[in-house]
Amino acid sequence: AMDLAGQGFESVEDWPTLDSITHLFAEAEEQGLIVNLEEAGDRFALSPSAELALFRIITEAIDNARIHGGIGTEVDVLMTWGPHGLSIAINDDGERAATRRALKAGDEVPEGVTIESDQDALIEQNTGRGLLEMKSRAEAFDGIVHTQRVPGVGFTITASFPMLRYATDPKYTAESGS
Repeated sequence: AMDLAGQGFESVEDWPTLDSITHLFAEAEEQGLIVNLEEAGDRFALSPSAELALFRIITEAIDNARIHGGIGTEVDVLMTWGPHGLSIAINDDGERAATRRALKAGDEVPEGVTIESDQDALIEQNTGRGLLEMKSRAEAFDGIVHTQRVPGVGFTITASFPMLRYATDPKYTAESGS
């Protein structure tokens, strides 16, 4: 049974919610990440499909940090609620974590940042399947995803939804006539 958003959950009740990200973070911490969640402003009610989209975006960002940063990577998740919208910033220190691990193990420290490695990282990260999915999920709710490698530190993902309070179901479900 496929639901409205085509996610394959049995019913809307089974969809992940923003409250279930705490389980997601606990799982990430079991895999060696350090996750800090900070929330500012007053949370408002969201439609189930908007919550699902946010959950997926955060999941993708955490997976990214785990895959590219590895054990010991610190991930700061900052959710800022405005009167009409929500902005989520997810910053990881994956590159610093790699250096910390190398120093601790007595291995060679990863090569410093070069202009080339910097450009490669931008190109590589910005065409990733997960990232493109993130961007299309955000666009369904008039949101914008911005990603940036922070040389020598890690990766930053910002998802901004200026009018999320008023989002019902994504435009593409209405247009497809389902």
